[in-house]
Amino acid sequence: MKRTSILLIGPRVTRHADWRRWLRPFAFQKIIAVDAGVRQAARLGLQPDLSVGDWDSLRDPALLGQLKKKAHVSLSPRKDRSDFFHALSLLPPTTRSLVALGFRGGRLDHELAVLWDAAEWIKGASKRRLDLWSATEKLTLLGAGEKMTLRVKPNALVSVFSMTPRCAGVTLRGFDYPLVNASLGQGSLGLSNRVVQSTATVSHRSGVLLVWVREGWNGKGRSA
Repeated sequence: MKRTSILLIGPRVTRHADWRRWLRPFAFQKIIAVDAGVRQAARLGLQPDLSVGDWDSLRDPALLGQLKKKAHVSLSPRKDRSDFFHALSLLPPTTRSLVALGFRGGRLDHELAVLWDAAEWIKGASKRRLDLWSATEKLTLLGAGEKMTLRVKPNALVSVFSMTPRCAGVTLRGFDYPLVNASLGQGSLGLSNRVVQSTATVSHRSGVLLVWVREGWNGKGRSA
């Protein structure tokens, strides 16, 4: 996926040298750092267009001082929703494609909050897509009408779940367990499928679909 997107950078990024190389082919419209993502952006050599957070996990006097000279939104630490949610709420309503890096591998409750906030954003318009990247796997949330093409290694492991009470019209082609116009509810149905063709596709008609792919980066960019 090398189409133009908005990049959100979170607090948990490792392998900075690798990510600097892996991100090079992508042309992002805008870069937004979320809280301690400000530090991660600096380590990646990226200049955020906007920083958003309550800064409870930044705690770096030098970086906090620099924020005053740049576009930023400071949030109260006493709030009902996550910094990630507030970053999403600042996006233009026409935004259709997001990449989020650095939001995996921390507290489970934080990861779950990111997924639910992402699903809520996806539901705001048709054909939205949000990719959550890590070095070894990725999660993609697809809005109604959005199609995902996977060009991965043979036998790659893929799971597909509904993030809404029902996803209708789910079609999986090129998989060991194919589906055509199926209905998925919330639950484990969709766990541990495998790609059996050189190209596989995932699509659905309504709801928010989560696609988990156990494949990392190979030096040429992610292959989905």
